[in-house]
Amino acid sequence: MALTHTCFEIVHFAFLPDVTLPRQTEAVNALGIWAATQPGFLSRQSYHDPRQSRWTDVVEWSSLDQAVAAMERSQREPALASVMELIDPSTLHAGHFEKRI
Repeated sequence: MALTHTCFEIVHFAFLPDVTLPRQTEAVNALGIWAATQPGFLSRQSYHDPRQSRWTDVVEWSSLDQAVAAMERSQREPALASVMELIDPSTLHAGHFEKRI
């Protein structure tokens, strides 16, 4: 049996300038609701930096494979299209980190 490690997905992003903070919060919540339905989802926390108007999501997945698969699905998910349109793509940075220690 293969050993699997939990995986943290860390995503940094900002919304387009005309997106209000209440709308940003609504969009971040929608992303979280969707993520929670995906195979391997364990937990999610979202953080907002009001000084830079940027967000960081930290999502824990059961494995790296499940994290990558969920991120790929999110890019094709029609229910998330309206949320993704609000994010400034030039600010989107994501990484997947397996828990080793």
